[in-house]
Amino acid sequence: MRRAELAKGLITKETTALHLWASNKRQLGNNHDSLAPKGSYLERLVKAHGVNPALAPNKGRGKITFDSALIDELDLTEVSTVADLTGTGRSFVFALHHKFDCDVHFINVNRRGKFKDGDEDWLKAYTKFLTDNDVDPDRIKVIRNDKDLRPVDVLCNLEGFGDRFKVPFLDKFMDKCLHSDTRVFMDVRKGSGAFPFLRKYGSNTALLTREVDDTEVTRIRVTPNPPEPAEPSESWDKIATELAGKDGWYRAGTNGHSFLYIPRSSDTLVVTFDNLDIAMTKREDRRPWGYSFIKEQGWSMLGVLAGGWMWYREKWVSDQFDKLKKEGFFKQFDLVVFYGASMGGYAACAFSAAAPGYDVVAISPQSTVDKDIVPWESRYKVVWDRDFSGKYGDAAKVSKKANRFSILYDPYEPLDA
Repeated sequence: MRRAELAKGLITKETTALHLWASNKRQLGNNHDSLAPKGSYLERLVKAHGVNPALAPNKGRGKITFDSALIDELDLTEVSTVADLTGTGRSFVFALHHKFDCDVHFINVNRRGKFKDGDEDWLKAYTKFLTDNDVDPDRIKVIRNDKDLRPVDVLCNLEGFGDRFKVPFLDKFMDKCLHSDTRVFMDVRKGSGAFPFLRKYGSNTALLTREVDDTEVTRIRVTPNPPEPAEPSESWDKIATELAGKDGWYRAGTNGHSFLYIPRSSDTLVVTFDNLDIAMTKREDRRPWGYSFIKEQGWSMLGVLAGGWMWYREKWVSDQFDKLKKEGFFKQFDLVVFYGASMGGYAACAFSAAAPGYDVVAISPQSTVDKDIVPWESRYKVVWDRDFSGKYGDAAKVSKKANRFSILYDPYEPLDA
């Protein structure tokens, strides 16, 4: 665990083994966030053998369980954002980032859940720990006011509200940071009133119980109450067919992709891009991106929905746009606007090539996620292996015949900028 130089002279060509003891595991978990200390001989060994400790966290020893073990208690297949509310989940958050390539949010509040001027004591050291261990600073965001609170996939409240701090102050964060698939990890001190408090938010699973200052503390995972199950008549196929009406159409394609055309006016058509999972599970009205706004304007709509985080890199999608172009579908409208955000922003730019001469409105789009073209892009690992070539590939190139681009982005988000 100590400086590499101290061991260097003891390790010779005749050395056959170096034993890692149980006490070493405890030392790593208790004092070093389960990582080899910087400059230690263990760190040198890890690097020499190509081991990534972040992907194989030290989870415990004997009766001792480290925070990184919570990675095994997470029942999600995708995590895009984890938020730490109390600054005490470093090894867990670190493991989440490296496993899921997720963004990290720090919620900078005091023990009463208030945003104050200045940073909490834990913030600087926590940030340094992550950046010193290969977390891109651009993936870390500090939340400093109520209006910036957003739903996240994992909310970390270890040793916080419900344990060291009063649980009612957690209310605001549960209301603003939870969506239907969020998982909350927190500690509950016996007698804190946390269990009755949590009933309105969902069910909880006890992960472990320990004694702290002669008081029982239980670490739990909170799972939001499931939404009311959709009736068979409320499947996406049924919803989309009803929205299309007798004058529109709905086309279902491969891997969950689909096109939905809702005719209203020949003056304007808005082509929107969305993720079907979000439309069906995270919007109460189960409508595609931009639906209500477009309907209020009386415009026609073509909704293109992906079956997941695939960036629409599906031959069926490209074939549909080729077919619409060949049929002259877009030419019946005075104005066509391709509209989307992030993954949908990419698609709005890329597929505008099917209707040259029209407009694009893209919010925080990507031009491509091809690592040969954008090697600095550290996000969206789920799509790194997809093919971004072809006529609808690199949006920066294929969209040059568009009439007018409006790109909205946050200049303080460097990767978006």
